[in-house]
Amino acid sequence: MYFIKRCFIYALILLLLISVYKDLRQGTSLPPAMNSSTPTAIIKFNVIHIKVQPGDTVLSIVEELNEDTLDSLDISQLISDFKMINPNSDPYNLQAHHYYYFPLYTDTNK
Repeated sequence: MYFIKRCFIYALILLLLISVYKDLRQGTSLPPAMNSSTPTAIIKFNVIHIKVQPGDTVLSIVEELNEDTLDSLDISQLISDFKMINPNSDPYNLQAHHYYYFPLYTDTNK
């Protein structure tokens, strides 16, 4: 019985040493989203339901709706928000005379 306990303790110590060695050799890293040092901005928006006219694009409609916050808009964020609120729609191929939801951004500086 003493021999089994002793082997068990040696096995645990060996596993601990292997774990420490592997951790020191490979290191650990944060997931990509948490790895950046710049804080991410939380952008708030309301949703408005609009009928698209021929020639309208997501960008043209959102620019028209958000004239006050136009300078702080990021196009990739805008497309991402549109996809989020219209999951079955292609933001690059809007259908004329169909209704879509568009983000109406609020000014977070006020």
